[in-house]
Amino acid sequence: MSDQAEDFLVAKNEEQLEQKDYKEAEATAQELVQRDPKEALAWFVKGKTLYLEGEYEESLSCLAKSAELERENAEIWHVMGFCLIALQRYGEAIEALEYVKSAKPKDASAIYALGLCYVLSGDIANARKNTSEAISLNKELALKLANSAYTQAIETSQEVSSSLKAQIERNLETIRVAEINGYGGSRKEG
Repeated sequence: MSDQAEDFLVAKNEEQLEQKDYKEAEATAQELVQRDPKEALAWFVKGKTLYLEGEYEESLSCLAKSAELERENAEIWHVMGFCLIALQRYGEAIEALEYVKSAKPKDASAIYALGLCYVLSGDIANARKNTSEAISLNKELALKLANSAYTQAIETSQEVSSSLKAQIERNLETIRVAEINGYGGSRKEG
């Protein structure tokens, strides 16, 4: 596929995703894959689209194909990590996100997600370490991710104890207060 045609389809897919037109975005992603099934970017775009649609198993399959074609692309592993979290496969998500952290040590989003995985797998020491690191990199983004993760994964989880939920709620409140008062952390994205 020509770079120009690929760029057009990728931009079209991104616009469709921004407009939450997931079915059209999926059709555009599929067109990318059909044009060049040996292109990692095509599989990545399709995997990311499916992830945003909540089709986690299909997304993971596409992301795995993308990773086979371009093993060292941290963006592939980043979305794969989020997909694995959604599938509650925390050990695998940790592996994917540790790779992202090693490749992009200032990626607050991946590092926060890594901290979340450690919370959900019961490794509180690594959870604190990664969460603190994400907050120091980008407190505003970390707070946004923390709120989202809490409401989508932790608050409703049967596997997370009520005492751990209470501790997470207190930590979130501490971060909120610090954010309101303007303490600590830069606002750079990684």
